[in-house]
Amino acid sequence: MSTTEDFLNLCKELEQVVEARYGRHQSAYHTIMRMQEYRKYWQDIDVIREIRNLYQHNVVEVEGREAMRVTQDTCDTLRKIINLIQNPPLIRDVYTRNVVFASVTETIDTVTRRMYNKKVAHVPILDERKRLIGVFSKTTLFQIIMGGQELSSLRDHMLKEFEVETDIRNHQSESFGFIGLNSLKDEALKRFGKVYENDKRLVALYVTEHGKPSEAVLGVVTPWDIL
Repeated sequence: MSTTEDFLNLCKELEQVVEARYGRHQSAYHTIMRMQEYRKYWQDIDVIREIRNLYQHNVVEVEGREAMRVTQDTCDTLRKIINLIQNPPLIRDVYTRNVVFASVTETIDTVTRRMYNKKVAHVPILDERKRLIGVFSKTTLFQIIMGGQELSSLRDHMLKEFEVETDIRNHQSESFGFIGLNSLKDEALKRFGKVYENDKRLVALYVTEHGKPSEAVLGVVTPWDIL
């Protein structure tokens, strides 16, 4: 079998697996080119579509001989795309395991220094069973100061004194959620692409075994992990 024949067979397979996963559409290629999950291959998919259309609707010959030939690399890339459609990545494949976190008995000074040293903008506050009870961020600090607290007097205050401000429901412009280990990466992509209620932007999904807030936090997924 020539690489061109292999390529055309792979194109048929791609169209079949796209239909099996996403349903019938006018163009399997345009369908996956609109999805963030395949962003890495958008340009490749468009080129594959153009080559497929050329062979499908034309005789690609000059003086009775094949005028062009599909390379093995192109076939290999097509196989990778098909495999990605058939075996989509899960959250367990992409999440960050070593999360910088804090406890309620730590002081604001300790936590802000940790944030600065680790270059993180949000620190989950976990209880003794690693369950999420709040999030401390630069926005939280700003809210506390705007509430009347002097910045110089905050250094030795413990996080437990600011239970209301660190509650994930009370962050003014940011929201946080939960997702399970075996959830599809595509689910996280869709959630990060939405604007949540009150125009709050989803900035982190905390990973638990089944995506329940009552479970221990195993890690975190942010837009930067998956986009």
